Amino acid sequence: KTREKLNKFLSERTGQTIETINEVYKDINLAELVLDTYIGGDNDGDGYYYDYNEDKTKLVEKNISENPLVFSLEGSGTSTSPYIINTKEDLKQINLKLNKVYKLNNDIDLTGEDKYYIIGSGKNPFAGTFDGNGHVISGLTINNQNVSYAGIFGYATGTIKNLTVSDENITGNNYVGGITGAGGKISDINVSGIIHGNDYVGGITGNGSTVKYSKVDSSNIVGNTNVGGVAGYDTRIYSTVVDANVTGTNCVGGALGSSGYDSADVYAVVVSGDISGTKNVGGLSGFSTFSVDMVGIY
Repeated sequence: KTREKLNKFLSERTGQTIETINEVYKDINLAELVLDTYIGGDNDGDGYYYDYNEDKTKLVEKNISENPLVFSLEGSGTSTSPYIINTKEDLKQINLKLNKVYKLNNDIDLTGEDKYYIIGSGKNPFAGTFDGNGHVISGLTINNQNVSYAGIFGYATGTIKNLTVSDENITGNNYVGGITGAGGKISDINVSGIIHGNDYVGGITGNGSTVKYSKVDSSNIVGNTNVGGVAGYDTRIYSTVVDANVTGTNCVGGALGSSGYDSADVYAVVVSGDISGTKNVGGLSGFSTFSVDMVGIY
């Protein structure tokens, strides 16, 4: 019955189910959908949270008194004194204070890091500012087709800017993107890699963002429905260059997969690469239910 309830919850929230309850305890990003995890800290205030064990083979419940949630970043988390990110361990700590200002101070190589903590989630969105400061995050791999809200950031309501992300390889379920699974004010971003998901899949974001002055470079974006070189669904895209192969089934576009509300524009966008699908396929946008200002070159 526990599995049935969990599957019902996941299906209503993300359109997915899991085969066994044990799958939840293998990936913190999947567990975050239903458990109180390190992502967002001890949200229910009971003194416990879920995190990986020492060898990172499974999630275990931890007591805060024995395993305190340590936040050690330099700075004050403000626009004048942002928290400074130097290492991949620092990157993980953003999840403890999701509404602060951060600045990247070094390039970070995530190659071989098989337990990446996606920053923010559907339950605990990233609401702060992340300034990449012109640096590079490379080699990120996320490989779990059950995980929704997959990207460097899972779900964002804040700002992400001035960042290059190279050699990504992301596989998720719904809401999958090179920068955010969904949401966020995104600008001055350069992304390259492989992005693979089901619904709401994009080179930069899966759904519901604003993207400006950015580039998707030599990438492959693959999904089922609502698949775009920049965004899968309902995103404002301005002054952005796309060089990507975009493949899907329905609602597939070189920039935007589709849009159903008055919350999308595709303006001054340059698209190159192969765009293929079965239904509602377009050079800029696959499908829209209203008239949008689509001015682009492709």
